[in-house]
Amino acid sequence: MIAIRNQAIEQLYFKEGVNRSRISELNIGDVDLRHNRIRYRPFRQKKKIWHNINSETKRKIKNWIDISPLKQSDDPLFVALDSCQYGHRLSVTSINRNVVART
Repeated sequence: MIAIRNQAIEQLYFKEGVNRSRISELNIGDVDLRHNRIRYRPFRQKKKIWHNINSETKRKIKNWIDISPLKQSDDPLFVALDSCQYGHRLSVTSINRNVVART
């Protein structure tokens, strides 16, 4: 389960160029798999914008959403899976420690 989540994060970070803080802020409702895009707030802007994603990124995000413990549109897309923080939004520090720094 952790590997599937981390693959989706890696894809967004390395292939799509989405930074760690934007990845952390994503909610399930910010993903539009039908139109191959995600919505996030650019640095120092108030309004979210749509960002097109490639088919591999779409597949990895879909794989994660399918097994994710949270399903509502306002739920965080990426959540912690450890026993202490289970279901809470994955922090930028956790993304860096568990995904980015390991690659």
